[in-house]
Parts: sequence; structure tokens; C-alpha cells
Amino acid sequence: MLKKTLVLTIIWLSGFASAGEWIGPFSIESVSSSAESCGTSCGSFYRLRVTVKEDLVGNLETACAITNNSRTFVYYSSTINSWGMQWGSLLMSAEAQGKEVMIYDIGSCSSIGAKFNGVKLLN
Repeated sequence: MLKKTLVLTIIWLSGFASAGEWIGPFSIESVSSSAESCGTSCGSFYRLRVTVKEDLVGNLETACAITNNSRTFVYYSSTINSWGMQWGSLLMSAEAQGKEVMIYDIGSCSSIGAKFNGVKLLN
């Protein structure tokens, strides 16, 4: 019984840690991937950016003014990982085929934009 309660508590708490929402649909304007350094004190970061064609202000607004104005979402990590590679692949596929996507906005805003943690290819 204790084991079952512990598992259910972990599942319940993980929902709070990853709270976010699917927003869109979006048409892709551009996708870019880069490794960038922030200096010797903090190392380098992998960044995946996607700029959408739709106007976000007043329509599909996020909690991040930078993204609302630039229409650019970003995924970043301290290393290139399978999540970034998978999402980059889906975004480039959608762009090439003219298909729309939904973006999983986790509600986190940084100096480079709203961080996303998922891509859903539509159609």
C-alpha cells in the first residue's frame, strides 16, 4: 500500500513540475539549431529556435513578451540531446511539407524567449 501511494504521489507531483500547455496551430517560418557559449564561467548551450508565421499578440499570446513580439520559441539545454534532435526534426519536416504544428509551452520565459518542451506535427 505504501509503495502504491508513493508511486501515485510521484506521478501527481510530476504534473506540477511539467505544467504547460499545447498552443497553436502554427505554420513554421524558420528553424535554427546552434551551440552557443556564454563564456568560460558557464560553458556552452544547445539552442533550438522556431519562428512561427502567426501573430501571437492578442491571439495565441504566451506569458513571454519576447516570444510574443518575435514569434520565436526556444528549447535550450546544456548539451545536445535526443529531445532537441527529435523536436528539430519534426519542426524541419513540418516546414518542408507546409504542415502545422502545436508547441508545448511550459510557461518559462528567459532572455531568449519562451522555452518549449514538445512539438506535435498536425495533419
